[in-house]
Parts: sequence; structure tokens; C-alpha cells
Amino acid sequence: MLADRRSRVGSVVPRHLLTPLTLALCAAIAPACTPLAPGSDTRDGGGTLPGEDAPIDARADLELGICRDRPGGTTASLDVDGEGGHPPFDVFCNNDREYLALGLQDSTHNISIFRGGATPCACPEWGSRSFDAVRIAFHDADTPYLVTNDVSPSTTYSWSTADCDAMAGDCEPLGLLNFGLTGGCTSSPLGEGNIDLTLTPFEISPAAELVPQGTPPGTGGVLTSGPSFVNFNGGGGSCAFFGIAGAVSEAGVPGQPASLPLAWR
Repeated sequence: MLADRRSRVGSVVPRHLLTPLTLALCAAIAPACTPLAPGSDTRDGGGTLPGEDAPIDARADLELGICRDRPGGTTASLDVDGEGGHPPFDVFCNNDREYLALGLQDSTHNISIFRGGATPCACPEWGSRSFDAVRIAFHDADTPYLVTNDVSPSTTYSWSTADCDAMAGDCEPLGLLNFGLTGGCTSSPLGEGNIDLTLTPFEISPAAELVPQGTPPGTGGVLTSGPSFVNFNGGGGSCAFFGIAGAVSEAGVPGQPASLPLAWR
């Protein structure tokens, strides 16, 4: 079952897991360690979201390479263990990296909804970020994970105010929401989020941890969950969040490199 740490506005900041290591530390302890490549995410209307250069941890990843030199937007069949027991599956290629196609992308599946409703987040009243593919990586053939701030260019946005820019001023938290992260600046209603891997060969690992985040962390929690899905909510405070641990910096900025550990079905 997913670890679910709940807290109220003003409580002690929870222990953050999966803190990114520096490039220097990575090189010092593991010469073969290759940092995760920066993410690139294009929203409707142009523009890119910043990626992160720091590795999620110091373990060297399995070199996939199936998308190297393939045109962006193409698909490829990935087999991580050859004659082993794991089945091949299709990945979406972009910038020489592999993305897991989620299969479900609508108003209730694989979506993050940010609730404004109060200064300094009054614009927009609400906004959503809908995900169709997230970068997949492997520490080895048996330990896959998703890089939650590295999503496909076809990630889409919608918001309640037609002339509101999801990447400008008070709206910036919406534009930076990771996959598996929700939030807002009001406790009623809270932001909502969903992860659904039903149409993939993976489940959410029991090691996955969803926690309150922000400065201070807000309120929220897991509403319903199963091996391949989780519904959750969160928000409150001064633009607080709830979701995959490590997605929000100590300064309260989302979009940080965080990993969602997976398990094969």
C-alpha cells in the first residue's frame, strides 16, 4: 500500500526522500553514474519548462538507448531483459529519451488540478495539467521508475480564466506541477490528482510515498488506491502541495526531479 503521510497547515515539514545529489557527488562515488538528462516540456502556445540536471540518486541506470537518434514523436518497442521474464512494451521517443505512454488521459485520469482561490494564487481559480506520457528509466531490469518532472511535449493545460497564462506570475505553480502532484492555495476545495497505470505493464511500487509538501506543507491525502492507480488531494497554506515525495523544493517550488518507483505486474 502507498505510504501516505498526512499533516495539517503549519505542521512540521515532513522528511523529504529522494533528494537530488550533486553532479560532483555522483562522479565521486560512481564513475559510471549518468545523471538524468534535463526534461523538456512544451505547453500549448509554445514555451518550455525548465529541466533539472541533478540525478535523482547515485545508482547508475540501465542504459536503454532505444530512442537514441529516433525522430521525436515516434514509438519503439523496448525489451529491457532480452530473454528474461519481463515483456517488451512500447515507449514514446522524444529528445533521445524514452517515455511511458499512460494510455488514459482525460478529466479524471493522469491529471493534476491546482486550486487557486486566494492571494497570491488567485489566478486562475483552478487549472489542470493532463499527462499522456512520462519518462521511464530503470536502475536495473527489475526496478523501473518514472521521472515525474520529465513529461511528453503533448502534456496539455486548461484553466478557468481564458486569458490566464499558466507560466506567468501567480499561475506558475500550475505550469510546474509534476506528474503525481496536486496543490492549491485554498483548503476548500483542495486540488485533486490521479495516477493511473492500468493500461501499462506496471503497477505503483509499495515503496512509493505521497506526502504533504510546501512551505509550510498543507493538508491532503490518499483518497482511494489500488495496485495500478491512486486518487489524492491536497492544498492549503501558502500554495501547498501533496504528491510524490521530492517534487517540491524547500522553497515551495514544484517541478523538481522526483521519482515514482514502479513494479512489474
